[in-house]
Amino acid sequence: MTSRSQSFGAIAEQYNSYRPGPPAEVADWITPRLCHVAVDIGAGTGALTKHLVTRAQEVYAVEPDERMASVLIRLGGNVQHLHSTAEKISLANSSVDLVAGSSMWHWVDPQVAGAEIARILRPGGTFALVGNGADRSIPWVAEILGRHQNEMSANSIRDRWQSRFSLPETLPFAGMEANVINWTLPVTPEFILNMACTYSAVIAMDEADRQKFRGEIAASLATLEETRGKELIDLPMRCYCMRTTRL
Repeated sequence: MTSRSQSFGAIAEQYNSYRPGPPAEVADWITPRLCHVAVDIGAGTGALTKHLVTRAQEVYAVEPDERMASVLIRLGGNVQHLHSTAEKISLANSSVDLVAGSSMWHWVDPQVAGAEIARILRPGGTFALVGNGADRSIPWVAEILGRHQNEMSANSIRDRWQSRFSLPETLPFAGMEANVINWTLPVTPEFILNMACTYSAVIAMDEADRQKFRGEIAASLATLEETRGKELIDLPMRCYCMRTTRL
């Protein structure tokens, strides 16, 4: 993993408070009907894990950053934290029914992680990946959260997410399915401002640049028609989901 992939622990509490996780219906779509053991890889502070705990008898949260895990373990219940990575999961061969990851696959080695996931999954088990975030194909959202994506269409953003979900053809998986879930998150302008500062590129900024960035976001929120003067904003969200079956 790169140093940026490990930057989130520095703001673990802020990340947990302001980075929206996927909606519950995503977990319904990715979880097999009979799921005894589920594994959340790159679990972070538990945005996906919290949905899996109500759908599987045992849940293992794989998270290498102890700072993120310190928030994750507050979920309690049937969650067990594994201090490891997607490339090396300390579980037995063919021992789990579901391996899932949310907004993390771009941080791993797909060949190594994919082989490890295939190792621990039972034949017929499910491997699923989720990419959740504000819908930047909408101009005002892109203006606030990603000006460089202003001209990106919904299709091009979908293609970018799907390219992040690629699996080497040599791995024993078949039947890749895709799903897109559009949803809306009611948030305050302050929430959007704080959320914008949970991305690795912003975390990596020095303090002066980060304050300048926050000022630019605040100015956009104060001037754009869709957000100006509003105490509560309906933030359009889009969640890309992929699932495949272990042969």
